Amino acid sequence: MTIELNEAEFLVTVENESVQLLRKEFLLFAYLYRHKEKTFTREQLLDAVWRLESPSDRTVDDHIYRLRKKLNRWCNLFRIETKKGYGYCLKIVEVPEKSNPLMNNREFIEQTNKLFRLYYMYGQGKAIETLISSPSLAVPLDPKQQLLSMIIKGEYKKILESEHLSELDKVYIYIDLYVHLEGNLDDSIAVTKKVLATMKLESDLLDELMYISLPIQYLLNNQMDEATEQIELAKKKVNTPDNGFYPIVLMIEFMLYLRRRQLVVAKKKIEEVEQLLIERPYQRELGMASILRGLLLFAEGNAKEAKENVNVGLEIVQGTKNEYYFLFCYTVIISFLNVYQVEQVHVRFYQALQQSYFKRHHLDELKPIVVRKISHLLTARA
Repeated sequence: MTIELNEAEFLVTVENESVQLLRKEFLLFAYLYRHKEKTFTREQLLDAVWRLESPSDRTVDDHIYRLRKKLNRWCNLFRIETKKGYGYCLKIVEVPEKSNPLMNNREFIEQTNKLFRLYYMYGQGKAIETLISSPSLAVPLDPKQQLLSMIIKGEYKKILESEHLSELDKVYIYIDLYVHLEGNLDDSIAVTKKVLATMKLESDLLDELMYISLPIQYLLNNQMDEATEQIELAKKKVNTPDNGFYPIVLMIEFMLYLRRRQLVVAKKKIEEVEQLLIERPYQRELGMASILRGLLLFAEGNAKEAKENVNVGLEIVQGTKNEYYFLFCYTVIISFLNVYQVEQVHVRFYQALQQSYFKRHHLDELKPIVVRKISHLLTARA
């Protein structure tokens, strides 16, 4: 592999494909490339690229973030790694001799990543596992798909300790784990709003925090007015069934009605969700819809049929091989059972499942790390 650097036009070219960089981005990348495999501190990089200037402490981090985003198409060939507690290093990816000969083919990479996203949307976790683990396929995933793969498998420790992921990549996981482990929703809401206001997030992460995570946190915290306002914003943004977030926005709206004890309206909304999922059978959402139907039945006093629906929903989620989704499921189930003061035998049953999940993924061990990070985000300057 040869990387061509055009210093006059700030172009990086690999295999006849070029990416335009800004001047300082180019100078930083060129310096790292000329010294590839060597790790530099932020101070060393500032001295090399911004020698006669007085940039802020975040300058290097911001430029590295933009470089990773712009050069992501070649992530299977090289990457800028974070050396925790030290700095950054440009690493050339070594391709095994017996790897898939298509591994460096641009079209193949794009198509496999597209297939990955399609499998994820339809909740085909087993297919994703085959796609990324088969030696004969050796599918090269971009960093975003690699992170998503770890999330699906519930590899929380690996994510939080990864040196290849930036803090920006991890922020959603920190917030979500804090919601489910600590349950201090006032703090999680404050952090979410601060992150949305101060961090430069990619559009999909911004949408997930703004239109999915935040309204759910408001609901769980019994802030009905704020939840209603956020759901209305979500409906304006996610206003077509072609949007992947559309089913979950409808389900959040259902949860709002259920929380307000508007059971007739809630029933109509869950029927709307179920009809949508006949046309678009996303497996995760089918599982969650069955769980929500069960919670409605609990609210109506039909405990036997309710538990059957909830358990069927959990089985469907299990079939997606998406370990991460169970976090959301258990929290929602237990929260709504407590709202409707369902018999404690049912609450304890799902609490036991949740605790088993926590133990399986060592979440009690990770809780102090998550709490410290959220505390830091709360107190850090914008």
